[in-house]
Amino acid sequence: MRPVLFELGPLAVNSYGVFVALAFVAGWLVLRHELGRRAGRGEAAGTLALAAALGGLLGARAYWYVEHAGDATLGDAFTPRPGSRGTAACWAAPSRFL
Repeated sequence: MRPVLFELGPLAVNSYGVFVALAFVAGWLVLRHELGRRAGRGEAAGTLALAAALGGLLGARAYWYVEHAGDATLGDAFTPRPGSRGTAACWAAPSRFL
């Protein structure tokens, strides 16, 4: 697999970020279908998927900080890593449909 799929000027789009975004979009689509089928409330899936995505990303950063507590400061936990701007772009594109 290629780590960087393509670059848009200074913005590198990583394959990891694209597939994480695709996984959340796929989960949102399945959740929307199942909520619509079982409860008739498919429109609530967007809010749930967004909360799950934000909670998962913030939880992963918090875990990273706990794991590296002796080596890193709190500011390091929220410093963007190389390619994270491309990951953010992959998140922003499908999030407008939620």
